[in-house]
Amino acid sequence: MRESPEPFENLPKLPPPPVNVRQVKRPGLALASRSPLSVAFRHVRPTWRNYIQYVDLAARRGDSAMTRYRECYQTLAPRERANAWPEQICDLANVTPAELVGAVCRAIWESKAAESSMVSSIAHPELLLNTIHFAQKEKNFKDRELFFKMTGSLPDKKGASINIFNTAAGQMGEAIPDLAAGKSKLRSFDQEIIEMSRDLETPFLLKESEDVD
Repeated sequence: MRESPEPFENLPKLPPPPVNVRQVKRPGLALASRSPLSVAFRHVRPTWRNYIQYVDLAARRGDSAMTRYRECYQTLAPRERANAWPEQICDLANVTPAELVGAVCRAIWESKAAESSMVSSIAHPELLLNTIHFAQKEKNFKDRELFFKMTGSLPDKKGASINIFNTAAGQMGEAIPDLAAGKSKLRSFDQEIIEMSRDLETPFLLKESEDVD
């Protein structure tokens, strides 16, 4: 019985190379200088390794996966912490890269939203004083219009108005616990992701009068 031929035994072979030509070297695999997760965290300041601060925030909020991640990170020696890639710690803590990125993104979102609320709250009185100052000049009618809308003297187009003098005390009392809890008037991380998903799922429709080239 004839044996089956060895795989690739009938493939054609190249002729010998030209005389006096150096042998072609096989190209080596170019090694990446950064891991995929470290590249994803490159926007974290001051360096990408500060992502661990947001892991700690998520763990303090009750995220069990980030608690395991933080504990594994803290058990490493200082030299290992400085040289370990996030993927390695994920393996130690039994945490998927997606869980790590999601938790870090959420913590960054909530932290920056609280910071934005605090910045806007601090700037509000100064901007209000500047609006009043510029509104007193004859040519700055837009500033006067804005001021009257803010104080409720001039209803806006929607018919609603905000009286800052009547509600300022209540708003200030409610703002402090909201900031302490990491909340803000901005949309939450989950709300933003849901809104983005809805936008992507919405079909693109053209009017009958529009032509497509």
